[in-house]
Amino acid sequence: MKKKIILAVTVIACMVCSIGATSCTYAEDTNLEYSYSIDNSKTISLKGSTAQSNSANVDVKNSTITIKSAGTYRITGTLNNGQIIVNAGKDDTVTLILDNANINCSTSAPIYSKQSGTTVVYLADKSTNTLTDTATNVEKENSAIYAQDNLVIAGTGSLKITANENDGIKSKDDLVIENGTINITSDNDGIQGKDSLTVKDGKITITSGADGIKSNNDKSEEKGYILIDGGAFNITSGEDAIQAETNLTINEGDFTVISGGGNEKSTKTHNEGFGGGPRPDGDKGEGMTPPDDNGEIPEPPKMENGQLPKMPENNNTEKKNDNEKKEENSETTSEEESVSTKGLKAGGNLTITSGTFNLDCADDTLHAGGVIKISDGKITALSGDDGIHSDTELTITGGTIDIQKSYEGLEGVNINIEGGDISVVASDDGINVNDSNGLLNITGGTTYVNARGDGLDSNGSITMTGGTVLVDGPTSNGDGALDYDHTATITGGTLVAAGSSGMVQAITANDNKSTLNLYFTEIQKANTLISITDESGKLICAYKPTKDFQNIVISNSNILKNKKFTVSVGGTIAGECANGYYSSGTITGAEKLCTFTPTSNITSITDTGEVRAERGTDGGFGGPRGENRENNSGMKNKEAKENSTETTTNQTK
Repeated sequence: MKKKIILAVTVIACMVCSIGATSCTYAEDTNLEYSYSIDNSKTISLKGSTAQSNSANVDVKNSTITIKSAGTYRITGTLNNGQIIVNAGKDDTVTLILDNANINCSTSAPIYSKQSGTTVVYLADKSTNTLTDTATNVEKENSAIYAQDNLVIAGTGSLKITANENDGIKSKDDLVIENGTINITSDNDGIQGKDSLTVKDGKITITSGADGIKSNNDKSEEKGYILIDGGAFNITSGEDAIQAETNLTINEGDFTVISGGGNEKSTKTHNEGFGGGPRPDGDKGEGMTPPDDNGEIPEPPKMENGQLPKMPENNNTEKKNDNEKKEENSETTSEEESVSTKGLKAGGNLTITSGTFNLDCADDTLHAGGVIKISDGKITALSGDDGIHSDTELTITGGTIDIQKSYEGLEGVNINIEGGDISVVASDDGINVNDSNGLLNITGGTTYVNARGDGLDSNGSITMTGGTVLVDGPTSNGDGALDYDHTATITGGTLVAAGSSGMVQAITANDNKSTLNLYFTEIQKANTLISITDESGKLICAYKPTKDFQNIVISNSNILKNKKFTVSVGGTIAGECANGYYSSGTITGAEKLCTFTPTSNITSITDTGEVRAERGTDGGFGGPRGENRENNSGMKNKEAKENSTETTTNQTK
């Protein structure tokens, strides 16, 4: 059987050319081509402390076997303490068929490809092979399989590698894994392809003291990448599970990962401004009401001469910027992290088009210095830091993402949610745009956030044109379900954000629609149903927050200006529910709180039907929007409420 593979930098196409031959093209230029055959093989029989071969191109010197030229060599038997060395022509392809071969070496790599064009290690069908590297203090050939040039692992047999103080498999050039059942236990890295690493298929189990799988050429942007097209991976790594110096692309595969001992090894916690939000174990704190509030909504400050009163310099409720908060909430470690314990990590871009991922990581589960794009797949993550972090832009267009534990769920300079089913649990911010020029842009998908800190947090702006976003935000008044520094607008989709009342910001609807910003005079218990019905009694929407709350922001395309709506609490609802949200159904036994008739893009009221002044983006109180901005000309708050034309409300008796 012959195989021909063409490799280079980025994926362009992969096609089956003919029966028994596969051609994969990874770039239009600088291609590396190789082919190999497992037919007409010569034999190398390992016999304890020596070996025999029927090839003149094989030299045997005690327990050192040297292959000097291209060809196919079938290796069987056991070598107690010796080495297979490939030292062929620089363009030669040497194929080593391991057919129940067992090689132990105490001084160097059991298989050492010193020179060739490509060395192929082929695992014979139904064979069981072992390589044991017990060498210590080895600087050069420091892995069980070590190749100075290109290396291919193929075949359907099995290979067990034990590497003492060393790597499992290493190539100084390109490394390709086509198939096989590979089990590696290594004190250092599991598998390393310096220039690139490509996995087509196989069943790979790695337990490593350092990185699980890596490509680390940092001299060229066209090298140092990892491409995975399939396979089953079970990786337990002391450091990063999969780490690419440049780009990491995953098109298919089944991944089970534990890095750095898992999320429980992280010491990152959220430092609340005051009050007691839920702890990571899900228990409630002591409450979310700031001192002396007694559960009552504080009266907005009176404005004299059209000016807001000056805020105290050390106001404890002032929202800290993202950098300050990160400094306060950071781990008690050195400023420069010495060990990286991430799950999937790329110095460049990270792309996932499909696959199943179960990730438990002490640091970020997905991390990229460049762009992260997720178009499909199923990701389940437990993170000691960020669930998904991009230093630049994160785009999600599809797939199922379930971040069950994190410090911050999704983080990037820009975040685009265009599709998919996303669930985030975070001890700090759920979704965080960490740049003042950044944007959280939501155009589709279903997103649920349960955050102890801010639910949706943008140091820039937020725009929403479609999709559904549900937020169970903080119980501490030092954070908000929504937090943004510039603007937040919604022109389509549904947004529901419940949380504390200390740092409330709403989102501005457009055209003939309005966002309801509802304050409660008392803290509402978790799982309290809040519903909105129209004049005919038809349900517009309903939501059951999973935590205590004192404010809820609801933006729905059916909340229209100049229409009358009723807000109710409690009762029993029959209808289809997704993450506590009902878009239709029938409610019985609910208690009516108030009615409202919106006339502008944000309707801010209390549960008694009174107009409520909104907080500005800096955490201080802002005047009511729209026509009620006359409050900024000196009208006192009580008079403004009585004369407001922005929102018509009637308390339901």
